[in-house]
Amino acid sequence: MQSTKEHILILLQRIKQALWEMDKAYGLAGDYFNSMQYEIDTIAINMANLIKFSKMHIESLKKLIDLLKIHIEQEENQVIREDLNNLINTLEKEIVNKIKKLN
Repeated sequence: MQSTKEHILILLQRIKQALWEMDKAYGLAGDYFNSMQYEIDTIAINMANLIKFSKMHIESLKKLIDLLKIHIEQEENQVIREDLNNLINTLEKEIVNKIKKLN
């Protein structure tokens, strides 16, 4: 099963191929088709960058959770420990949601 990201990249590639074929067949549009292909390449690059930044954000959340867990072990105040546990649970749910959206 393909991820949404892969599906979009395949669609972009098909559009780019269709533009190339139209340019080859009709050639009257000058650089219009070339500029459209450039825009599609830009979209694909931006998607790749967005995915990279999303993965970095997920890694940052995981590191934050690890730091909070260490702090919980040292925290003596029960109320603060419970609040930190709630925060960790919320962050872990956020990670799950982000991973689902990324795929």
